[in-house]
Amino acid sequence: MEQPRARPDLEENRGPSAPGEKKPPPRKGRCGAFDCAFFDGADSALAWTIAEHSPSVIAFGEAHAQEGTPGKSTALRFADELLPALAPQSHFLLVELLVPPSGCAEAKEKVQTESDKVTEGQSKENQNDYITLGHRSKALGVPVDVLRPSCAEFETIAADPEPVFRMMTLIAELSTKVVLEERAKAPSHKPLILTYGGALHNDIEPRPGFEPMSFGPALLEKTSGRYIEIDLVRPEGLNESAWARLAWFDALPSAESQRKPHETALVRRGPGSYALLLTAAPLAKEPSQELQQ
Repeated sequence: MEQPRARPDLEENRGPSAPGEKKPPPRKGRCGAFDCAFFDGADSALAWTIAEHSPSVIAFGEAHAQEGTPGKSTALRFADELLPALAPQSHFLLVELLVPPSGCAEAKEKVQTESDKVTEGQSKENQNDYITLGHRSKALGVPVDVLRPSCAEFETIAADPEPVFRMMTLIAELSTKVVLEERAKAPSHKPLILTYGGALHNDIEPRPGFEPMSFGPALLEKTSGRYIEIDLVRPEGLNESAWARLAWFDALPSAESQRKPHETALVRRGPGSYALLLTAAPLAKEPSQELQQ
């Protein structure tokens, strides 16, 4: 049986380097009440994290972009900056987008009404950005899929007295199922299963009352500890309400104030649980836009 790895120490740097390239060690520090480290790029932070944990599943979370937030969305930055570094080791990417099944029109109409309430105030490009992420994944050679509930599963949302709660729990249930199925197929040279979606669903330690909405605890158990969560934070969206109401939020402005302009900050919130604060500078090129042409 696989044994979980020990809790990492951010004072060490065991990340792999490219052949002939010596990566500088991370600059360590404290961000609020949490250990943190500053890396020369998000790819270096990812390499360190993978070397520390040897995960088979990495679940990335975001705060969904709000209307009017400047800069490239987190999903597009993941597609353009992080996914290329992960692709050579990745067997599959699950994009946590719930796609309605064919048929069951009445249930779909009710669910869409509830979904519109949840996404009110969010950027109208969010769904398109997730689709672009899927195209980018395919272009990098990583198979990708979304969540595909059956009509019967979809109707449980419409029939529930709290349809939004049921929608969120169904996302967690379907994600767990898909990830475990794909993990069983992953070859040794491409062992990683990636997920990308809202930061609510990947929590290893969900907030009280939100436990059924997270697949983190189930996947941590089913992978014998080889599961990590990484929430991605853009400086432009630092004060979005999704982050500001979390207990570890104070670590983010602390990390932002300490880091150099070119650095990515990695905050360790607990065993296997991280927040990655991206740089403010966008990429010079926009490869994700090219994919849509």
